[in-house]
Amino acid sequence: MYLLYTLIIFISDQWLTEEVFFYKDGRDKDFDLWYQLLGFLSLTIYLTASLRVYKKYKGLSYATLSFADSVLFKWAERFLTAFVLLLGIRLLFFILNPEWAEFGRKFWYYLSFSGLFYFISINGYNNNIRSATSFRILEEPIHQDTSALISEHEGPAEQIPDLEKRKEQISLLMTEQKLYEDPLLTITIVADRLGTHSKKVSQIINLGFGMNFNDYINTYRIESVIQKIDAGEISSQTIMGLAYDAGFNSKSTFNRAFKRLKNMTPKEYVDKKAKK
Repeated sequence: MYLLYTLIIFISDQWLTEEVFFYKDGRDKDFDLWYQLLGFLSLTIYLTASLRVYKKYKGLSYATLSFADSVLFKWAERFLTAFVLLLGIRLLFFILNPEWAEFGRKFWYYLSFSGLFYFISINGYNNNIRSATSFRILEEPIHQDTSALISEHEGPAEQIPDLEKRKEQISLLMTEQKLYEDPLLTITIVADRLGTHSKKVSQIINLGFGMNFNDYINTYRIESVIQKIDAGEISSQTIMGLAYDAGFNSKSTFNRAFKRLKNMTPKEYVDKKAKK
């Protein structure tokens, strides 16, 4: 974008006007309204594209990975949130104070901009760049079914005539082979065990169980932890020890999944059992 801008300046000054227009007073045109509007439009386009990519990535992760929370890049989500706030503040200034060259009247815009910049920077530094998860997981041969896996509507149940049979097969993989204990379980692994493709497994889970792949696997993991707590194993092992054995790979993911399923934290559940 900046290369295009400098090219326009060069062509205009050298061939069209044959005089220095953009810098004739020794100043950039940064504060001209047309320049600010084009900058705002450019940022809006990039933000829209970024939000679409992240939404698609997030949907695909939950549709194909049992460990989606660990590869969602929360720092990127916070960055996009700050980006939205930045554009919102800029739009507000277009309305309240369009005279961009008046620094004195715009001090709080620059303070807001600085605050958001520090927020983005600190989140970047705090992010753990080392990841135990291989990005090759998302390169498994499921790309041909991506659009179907992340679509909001996968078609009526009658499109899968063997739905009940397939549901039972998937359930057996969980109860007998305990595939959910694999912390790196993907929908491709389940599909391979069933001798089918990822798209069909996604449809079966969505239509048959009413949830996405990630939630389906975490349901089994939570039930496994609860069974062990009820059996008294909590006296010889920590809650997180039970969670890791069940296939969870982080405390935050386990707590979030447990709270969503049981409407209480793991500690609250253990305390409740202890009082009985």
